[in-house]
Amino acid sequence: LSYQSLPQEYWKGYRVVSLQYVVTLSAIGISIFTSPANAIFAGMVLSVSIFLVQSSQLSPVVNVVMGNRVVSRTKRPIWEMQALRREGHRIMLLYLQGQLFFGSARKLVSVLDAALAGEEVRYCILSFARVPSVDPSAARHLKTIKEKAKLIGCELICCRTNHEVYGALVAAGVITAADKDLVQYLRGLRWRTKAAATKRMDEGHMGIVVDEGHMVSLDDVLAQQRSDIPEPRQVDVPDAFAHETDALDYCDERIVADFCYSGDLAGCLQSYQWAYRNTCTLFVRLEERHFEEMNNLRAGVMAELKPHCFVMVELPKWDKVEIAYGSLCFILRGSVSLVQILPQAYQSTRTSFTSGGFSFREGKRLRRRYPPGHVVGKVTFFLAKSDRVMDKQLAPQIVVSSKYGDSTELWVLKRSSWDSLPASLKAELTAMLCEQLADDAQHASLQEH
Repeated sequence: LSYQSLPQEYWKGYRVVSLQYVVTLSAIGISIFTSPANAIFAGMVLSVSIFLVQSSQLSPVVNVVMGNRVVSRTKRPIWEMQALRREGHRIMLLYLQGQLFFGSARKLVSVLDAALAGEEVRYCILSFARVPSVDPSAARHLKTIKEKAKLIGCELICCRTNHEVYGALVAAGVITAADKDLVQYLRGLRWRTKAAATKRMDEGHMGIVVDEGHMVSLDDVLAQQRSDIPEPRQVDVPDAFAHETDALDYCDERIVADFCYSGDLAGCLQSYQWAYRNTCTLFVRLEERHFEEMNNLRAGVMAELKPHCFVMVELPKWDKVEIAYGSLCFILRGSVSLVQILPQAYQSTRTSFTSGGFSFREGKRLRRRYPPGHVVGKVTFFLAKSDRVMDKQLAPQIVVSSKYGDSTELWVLKRSSWDSLPASLKAELTAMLCEQLADDAQHASLQEH
């Protein structure tokens, strides 16, 4: 056995012998002078001690991002984004790593104490995506820091917990009001579009409709019945979410409500900005004139455009809009998501619910969510014209979201209809689309990935 075959270790810049090599030599020496059993026991004790020391020295926080430098994947208008840039420092997102036990938990508590000392942070998000387990002592430390944060007006929010971590945090009282989406994931009810569920039925998979056409596989239903995750209670202030973007959505919305639509700045907002706010909070329709004002269009543009569009009203949530590929979709009510769906999403197995790691919406990736006042499908609309789409299956699909209500209204403008538009109207829409593409790129620079 050569020490060169073991992991390299350094002390003050100098290479030193690996501690595992020392353990090996110690075990050999003990076995010579005593017995092999004593050597094995001593080796185990030394290895465990080295592991605990090294784990306690490793910081449990791999990255810290403030809310004015990262936002959720939900697209927001410029006046809300400006409010988040001004006041987003009140949100702090910490990415955790490794197993949390009594040693690493102390370091985490010290980091949180230092972060909350300024008393400006109102929302502290902990991402457990890289945390495989949390022992009871670490969970109690988190419970203590949560109570301390509450006293200074800060909410401690957890996200991306696997089954084991979720159970430990619930048992310690760290999580008391989980968001419904997180509980559905943990119970095996993965998010799936209706088109995906129909495909599974066509391929011979058994399925059951559980809620207004939302179909899940029989395996998912059985997993739900086997699961001991309780049904979430209806709460206005959840403390655990399925993903960082959901937690940021929750925090961003409260920052916007407090510092954009309240206080002195609220009096400076124009009528179309309040109309947009009502569409997002009351789930009402955005009028055409307000759509025009939001996008710097002249009055009457939407009335001229409507005869050339295929108007789709009352689109149900989770519906995949197949007709939207290669077209422009104007959103006047509800919201839509750009979702990249991978083929392996439909290959369900019974073991997929009990894996140790966290996988959010398996086989799917939420690229961005668009509320009313926006146009989606811009990238494929322009690329498809010159046949520059690399692969149609790789292009994000447009799926009706349930974020802003149970139904959506879309105006779909196909390429053939675009080509027949008057030149003046086409020029106005082109300028608006260029602005929205640039705004999308601006949002992407801050968007959580």
